[in-house]
Amino acid sequence: MHGTAIHTCGTHCGERQCDLPAQYDGSMSKITVRYFAAAAEAAGRDAEVLEFASELPSLDDLRSDLVARYGDAIARVLKSGSFLVNGTVRRDGGALVAAGTETGPNDEHTVDVLPAFAGG
Repeated sequence: MHGTAIHTCGTHCGERQCDLPAQYDGSMSKITVRYFAAAAEAAGRDAEVLEFASELPSLDDLRSDLVARYGDAIARVLKSGSFLVNGTVRRDGGALVAAGTETGPNDEHTVDVLPAFAGG
């Protein structure tokens, strides 16, 4: 998870160390990542839910996380493809949600990974 620090826990998970931020309040932001066509083939799945205990990652962070998980195959898809974030096509690496957009604890977001489509 991006934006977190290892700390001695005992508060929220009971483990000696976990990767939740020390100020963790129990809320989670969820991103449902759906993969289509070549992206699904590269990831070996059609969808997954990622949870973040801290701030939502940027699209660049999400892209890096997906490459770390699925390697060169997904990197090739992401190089020419795009994201559909909560229904909006995105090709930038910025914030998952626009500045000023109200988000709360336990919000869920959907990110579709779309390969470049051939068309006519």
